[in-house]
Amino acid sequence: MLKQDYELSRDDIQLLSSRDALAALFAKLGYDTNDRLIQNVAAMGFTSDTLKSAITHIERLASQDARMFEVYLFELKSVTIATTQGIVRAFRNRPGDYLLVLTDDYQRLDFVLVERYSSEFPKPQETFGLPSASKQVGVRPRILTVYRRNPDDIALRVLRRFSYTESDTIAQYEKLLSAYDVADWSEPFFNNRALFSDYYLTTRLPDSPEWQNASYQLP
Repeated sequence: MLKQDYELSRDDIQLLSSRDALAALFAKLGYDTNDRLIQNVAAMGFTSDTLKSAITHIERLASQDARMFEVYLFELKSVTIATTQGIVRAFRNRPGDYLLVLTDDYQRLDFVLVERYSSEFPKPQETFGLPSASKQVGVRPRILTVYRRNPDDIALRVLRRFSYTESDTIAQYEKLLSAYDVADWSEPFFNNRALFSDYYLTTRLPDSPEWQNASYQLP
């Protein structure tokens, strides 16, 4: 665990051309990479023949707090939306939280956070009372695509926020969720370490009367 976010550089990302390089990155970010483990599709519970044929290598790169948070690498024949969604769905009922790295050539790297969410569905009314609702847990991928040879400022900013600085895995997972929110809203011209709203700076603030009046008063 680190005390503060690691000062990730473009050079760090440009080195990510192999399994060992990815493991070294997560070690720099404060993750425990001492228990790496090569896995197979059967052990991971993949049942779809299409999905199994798309995966060429699976490896656990990092594991935290008795496997309550883990990082997995998936090497694929081709990174597609269908394959990504299929892999993420396989983690729905597994305990713990997961960050995945998907790639087919180490030129493009998809950092995929498995996000769980619950939806309520009404059950048929069996009594004169109010209808009850059942909660079903779903999963969805939060994706950060990084181009290794030319990572942009947003990729650097978000990957820095991946640094393992929290005291427990739940807090670290929440930090990662907020990092993906940064990726969704960021503009490259602002340093968003404190999750400051770039959308407000670029869109809402210039439309406000105070901003426009101030601009008119400039000499």
